Amino acid sequence: MKRKLINALILIVVFVIFALVMGQFRDQTVDLTLPFFMTTKVSVEGIAYVSFFTGLLLAAGIGASRELALHRSHRKAVEKAQADAKKAQESSTPAGGPGSQDQNPE
Repeated sequence: MKRKLINALILIVVFVIFALVMGQFRDQTVDLTLPFFMTTKVSVEGIAYVSFFTGLLLAAGIGASRELALHRSHRKAVEKAQADAKKAQESSTPAGGPGSQDQNPE
């Protein structure tokens, strides 16, 4: 939980710095040339925000995949430890099991 709060705080700080820097370019426009599209005039601020949010989505996707991989590896480690503990417990009990001794000798 602490790691997620730190990541959220870093994201907020980066976004605020980004907004402060991009605020200086509000009234500037550039010619944007994309393959297969017409050249258009676009504000620098708009291009910056689109690229920022595209990067944010990519980073969120990478972070989510890392988190899933960590959960998966942890789950496998826990299952292996449980299997090892069960195997160790089975090897320490007598061959006939705990209830195999004759309780009622005649």
